[in-house]
Amino acid sequence: MTSKLLENKETYVRLQDTSGLPITTSSGALQVVNSNLDSMTFSSGLVVNVGVLPTVGTHGNAWDNVGVSVSGTSNTIDCQYCYNISVFGNTDSATTLTVQVSQNSNDWYDTSSTIVMSLAGDFHLSLTSGARYLRLRSSSSAIITATIAGK
Repeated sequence: MTSKLLENKETYVRLQDTSGLPITTSSGALQVVNSNLDSMTFSSGLVVNVGVLPTVGTHGNAWDNVGVSVSGTSNTIDCQYCYNISVFGNTDSATTLTVQVSQNSNDWYDTSSTIVMSLAGDFHLSLTSGARYLRLRSSSSAIITATIAGK
């Protein structure tokens, strides 16, 4: 079985060929016979569907210049199929931001991913997550703008 993942901007193709026929040349190049926006046909006869890579993250989707109270939580962000997550923004005072995860948007769990802000300023955190929903929890009162983005 041959499996390869190709990425081109926000388009992906997942190839899984169980026919036993090669889908690449001896040099490893893909043998595409026909392609369009919906599918690709390879020399082995394998046809694959082409889809759009899911992305999440408009500016300030978690908090948008919001006064957050002690233990306040951000908006819930649906990150289904987005495993590479970035959390970024700024705060006007010291606080610790904890990433929380949920699979049902009802039961929330703290992660070990935290951002400790000893002063006001910008922040950024990259993480991977298999959880469907993410949000932030602030340890202190602060005015926060935060984006949760993923793909």
